[in-house]
Amino acid sequence: MKYIYQLISILIVSGNLLLADIPETLSYQGYLSENGVAVADGSYALTFTLHLSAGGGVEWTEEHNSVAVENGVFSVILGKTTLFSVQDIDFTAPLWLEMDYNGTTLGPIELTSSAYSMASKTSETASAVVGTENVFPSSGWVGIGTDPQRNLHIHAAGSEGDGNADLHLTNDATESSGYDGATITMLGDGGPGSGTDLLINNREAGNLLFHTNGTEKVRITSDGNVGIGEESPSSLLDVGGDINFSGNLLQNGSLVDLGDNTLWNTTGDASTTSYLNYDYSTGHVGIGIEADEDMILDVNGEVRVADRISLAGDLRYYSNNGFAIKTIGENAIIFEPDYANTAPAMIIEPDGDVGIGTTIPSYKLDVAGTIRGETVSESDIRWKKNIDPIEGSLEKVKQLQGVHYDWKDENKDQSRQIGFIAQDVEKIFPELVKTDEKGYKSMNYSKVVTVLVESVKELDDENRELEDRIVRLENMVETLLHEESSDKN
Repeated sequence: MKYIYQLISILIVSGNLLLADIPETLSYQGYLSENGVAVADGSYALTFTLHLSAGGGVEWTEEHNSVAVENGVFSVILGKTTLFSVQDIDFTAPLWLEMDYNGTTLGPIELTSSAYSMASKTSETASAVVGTENVFPSSGWVGIGTDPQRNLHIHAAGSEGDGNADLHLTNDATESSGYDGATITMLGDGGPGSGTDLLINNREAGNLLFHTNGTEKVRITSDGNVGIGEESPSSLLDVGGDINFSGNLLQNGSLVDLGDNTLWNTTGDASTTSYLNYDYSTGHVGIGIEADEDMILDVNGEVRVADRISLAGDLRYYSNNGFAIKTIGENAIIFEPDYANTAPAMIIEPDGDVGIGTTIPSYKLDVAGTIRGETVSESDIRWKKNIDPIEGSLEKVKQLQGVHYDWKDENKDQSRQIGFIAQDVEKIFPELVKTDEKGYKSMNYSKVVTVLVESVKELDDENRELEDRIVRLENMVETLLHEESSDKN
């Protein structure tokens, strides 16, 4: 097998050290792979050795019998069992690190020249770690200036400058000094803050963006404009959408006095037709139109109501385009003269069925009660085709059985009724009977007249035949009587 490891980073963890100080321990992180693939997660025995040169003698060595490796990444504390101070190692000189894994020697790697090596600052007060591809453990906490209490914990003591705790971000488009890029800072007492203020500072001439679910929601431009749902805010606050507030509208801490006929509009141009026209002196409101002096609310356009409208007076509608009441979705239109009355006077279902006196209409007009007035039906020959005369009406009518009956539904007229049974009529005249989606049958009584008319005509024809027969018989009788009288003479 070909084993490869990379020295990712070394951090001095022994505290504030002078350049020539010998650290007590070093935090070391590496990546272990076989043929370019990370080794399996588990516990491994690793031995580390320090040399003053690539082929030099051993300056320091230490065994770690159980090192946890996850996704190829491992972390160890070097010097934990074999102290560096005992070996008197010169950390100002170049050092080479070698690792033994599974009987195979990996390295050595020169710490001071590797892209992942430790680089000490030339100041006498600090040391730092610099790396172009640093990889940190997938678990555990990192602390800077403190014992970490979170995954990344940065602490600045009050004695350090102004006491600010900074997270400094730069990229190729910015410089790398402390006055470039961006910072997230907990302001200390020594700076402009109170010790509890958080400062987010984009030091470049760029914007500050806030995203959720992968989409920008808020933007603060470099000139201070704030956009909510608006990527190019042109005002101090530019909102691309609705604004909902439950408090008052204030200006400089005081309620906004709209004055008489103050216009609110969506275009920002006071010369256009206002979205809302409010007469502060009378309380009258116009939407899409100037408030009428006789109307509390005057609307030029459609009105959508989510629940109900309660009126103390009349509801008036003025339009040259007719009057329309619409509902959203599969909802009925209900008319209730008395709000406390639980039985609606009329209902219009989404499919167009209208019920009067019933809340479950089964037909285009379903009335539970008596209808008074004249009814007419379409009958122009220009609307009809396949016209055939009705034949045999009399015999069919003779099969109809009229009945007396009472309604089971107590909401219907409880007086004694007369009529037909739809199931019986359907067997003789199926054209007169309709069946709804629930299987209930209704009969068109008015069209029975058509059948009765044809029956009367058939009776009339039979009567005429009978009359002709009677006349012929009378003539025959008269002839016989005349012949009999002549024979006697």
